[in-house]
Amino acid sequence: MRHLRTIVLSTITGLIGSTTADVLLVPEDFPTIQAAMDNATTGDVIDLAPGVWTDQTAWGLSGVTLRGRNGDGSTVIDGSEQNWSLVVCFGDPCTIEHLTFRNGKGSNVFGIVRGGAIYAEYCEVTITDCTFESNRLVLEEFDFTTWGGAIASYGAPMTIERCTFTENSSEGAGGAIYANYAPITVRSCEFTDNAALETGGGIAGEWVDLTIEGCTFRGNRAEWLGGGIHLKTSENEPVGTSSTVSNCRFVRNNASYAGFAMGGGIAIEHAQLVRVSDSSFEDNYGYIAGAIRGGDAGSNGIVETSNVLYCGNAILTNWGEVIDDGSSVFEQSCDCSVDADGNGTVGVDDLLRVLSAWGSFDPDADVDNDGSIGVDDLLTVIAGWGSDCE
Repeated sequence: MRHLRTIVLSTITGLIGSTTADVLLVPEDFPTIQAAMDNATTGDVIDLAPGVWTDQTAWGLSGVTLRGRNGDGSTVIDGSEQNWSLVVCFGDPCTIEHLTFRNGKGSNVFGIVRGGAIYAEYCEVTITDCTFESNRLVLEEFDFTTWGGAIASYGAPMTIERCTFTENSSEGAGGAIYANYAPITVRSCEFTDNAALETGGGIAGEWVDLTIEGCTFRGNRAEWLGGGIHLKTSENEPVGTSSTVSNCRFVRNNASYAGFAMGGGIAIEHAQLVRVSDSSFEDNYGYIAGAIRGGDAGSNGIVETSNVLYCGNAILTNWGEVIDDGSSVFEQSCDCSVDADGNGTVGVDDLLRVLSAWGSFDPDADVDNDGSIGVDDLLTVIAGWGSDCE
């Protein structure tokens, strides 16, 4: 009987404990996110009012949910007046939701600038329904490199869902996201016009098991490897990581624009297995491998593809250890290759783009993807005049 009473009391105590989480309003209850965090307990919600906030940062977000009020992205944390990541997470698992992050500059830790908007170390982080725009990492004197224009994870498992990443950049790796030594899941996100001077215009990962589902990568650029995604392990390691990419679109991503880099859509290095399925690679560019750059022969860096549409990728579609199961489709051009400027409509601007690149090399102006720009490209634009492209 005493044992039963103990179980009942423990259950009641647990139920009571689970309902004591508080909602801490900023700025009504606390003037800043940091002040709310300093007074929060595990499970609390820090609720930031709508508006553009240039004085709101959080160091050591742990065990709480940070959310933007109204759930519509109207709460903007702007880092134009800050010299550190807008949110730094460590400790207990935390959630970040319904916020817009803009103009973040990242945290300089031991000469590596990381995470323009969010930097996390050794803690679980869930990020949902957020917008990341124009967060930029810049190398200063004596810096080594930069990681993740918008988000950087150092050994921090992350789940990122229903977020948009636009015009974020890193002068090192990961124009939008960089992650290492922890699994990362990205679902239903859009990556547009992000850039990295080295690798991974959209996402860069090192020793990461990456899961990507239902995402779109459009117009991202890296100057060396992986306009959309770059993944690496270590040279001479026999076994690496395992990643999956499913139900995704890669459109007009570039491993350098008309330069000498590799893997416009995806590039990998060293031992790992990446499975790509039910996806499309459309009009991506890499000097070698417009769509996918697999591992070197004998490196155990393998990309397996299934039910993939490849169209309009230049100069070669794939290179290295890329193995298709025979279910994929390879076409010289896409329906929207003719939309040379990528603005969604075929018209005068596309015609002018072709004329300005006449006789030269411009992957987007070569709308028929035959390797040269001339009369046939003009005729292709005219034939597609007025078409709408997504």
